[in-house]
Amino acid sequence: MSYAPRILVVDDELGVQLFLEQVLSSVGYYVTVVGTSRQALAQVRSREFDVAVVDLSLPDEDGFEVIRLFGDN
Repeated sequence: MSYAPRILVVDDELGVQLFLEQVLSSVGYYVTVVGTSRQALAQVRSREFDVAVVDLSLPDEDGFEVIRLFGDN
């Protein structure tokens, strides 16, 4: 069994979420999609990700702040 890299997608636009999930999953990545920084932080606290794709304009937090919080965990 091979390892599938884990990607966290943080974006509040449904179309972007669906597009990224479909494209990344189709090439073998394990994708988790959330729409807010609060949801993203909960995911990061509960599992490890290899990379995160973060929208810089989220409804509850600035995307740069979300990235900074990832580094703190």
